[in-house]
Amino acid sequence: MNTLNHKLTTDNSSTNEIAYLIGVSTKKLSSINKEESSIAELKTLVESAGAQVIGIDIQKREFPHPKSFIGSGKLETISEIIKLNKVNVLVVNSEISGSQQMFIEKKLGIKVIDRSSVILDIFANRAKSKEALLQVSLAQHEYLLPRLRGQWTHLERFSGGIGNRGPGETQLETDRRLVAEKISLLKKKIKKIYKHRELIRNKRKKNLVPDVGIIGYTNAGKSSLMTALSKRKPSIANRPFETLDTTIGKIWVKDNIFFTVTDTVGFYSNLPIELVSAFKATIEEIANSDLLIHVIDSSSPNIINQLDSVYMTINDLNLLNIPMISIFNKIDCVNEMENFDNIKALIMRNFKNNIDILNVSCKTKSGIDDLKKSIIFELFS
Repeated sequence: MNTLNHKLTTDNSSTNEIAYLIGVSTKKLSSINKEESSIAELKTLVESAGAQVIGIDIQKREFPHPKSFIGSGKLETISEIIKLNKVNVLVVNSEISGSQQMFIEKKLGIKVIDRSSVILDIFANRAKSKEALLQVSLAQHEYLLPRLRGQWTHLERFSGGIGNRGPGETQLETDRRLVAEKISLLKKKIKKIYKHRELIRNKRKKNLVPDVGIIGYTNAGKSSLMTALSKRKPSIANRPFETLDTTIGKIWVKDNIFFTVTDTVGFYSNLPIELVSAFKATIEEIANSDLLIHVIDSSSPNIINQLDSVYMTINDLNLLNIPMISIFNKIDCVNEMENFDNIKALIMRNFKNNIDILNVSCKTKSGIDDLKKSIIFELFS
């Protein structure tokens, strides 16, 4: 079984996949609430990948079962649900090992994938440019490498004792070498692209052109903001990870004075470590920004969790020292903005360099002029 091909049907496919989602949390209320929020996001991801979700379950345990992730009792319950609803894929809201995946599949007789696999699948479907395709391919191969052992458990009867290098182990070693070689080749190709990008960035800096980086949770409206501010029109859709490539737009202030705006891949909670590693240089494109625009989806019911994810990401990338303007986007979808006082206080407390908070609608262009004035004042005052 090839993990790279063991994924959900993509958006453009017509085959029906009926999915059931399962998560595990401790019995603490905070853990349950966090898992509920996380698995709601997973539902959006799975549907975005083209599958129909017919049910969601959260098992309360002290810790995941080392062999089956969920307990035997829960496996029996899910088995009955599968029979009644013709479920053909189980999606686990955590990263599971290859052996856990194989064990659950053997018990249930259907395809089993984890959250990371779903996200990798969506990234693979969204990638369009050469750079994005290379980065996704690298992430997929790095995800596959440690799971190869689980793919060959059915051949382990050949190992042990005299002649312990049986057919299964020999094939495993071959697969590991091929995947490792592919990873090395992909890293070299990506490195060349980064060097070219760095030359362009250094040239821009040499010409003293200020740059504004757009950051935010995925689907918060970053690409819509890019369109509202400049003439650049990146792909826009109401779904996660629509934009994977870096887009740079130019905004003229007057005469020969202008600044650039850079939009890149959105942040997300519990991203696979392989994707974070592969796309790190792309995200770090904003590390040289003179100003950050933090786009917040004011219509999202999970603003606090999304803010936490953004904060953790920019902290990991050492971006907290860059001046920032936070904007509440999609205000045309919100009835009462006065309820945002606590959220604004949270922003000012965590994002120490935040200099302004504005209400904006990229759809109606409300607040865009005020945002431009604030950007120009910060860059050129």
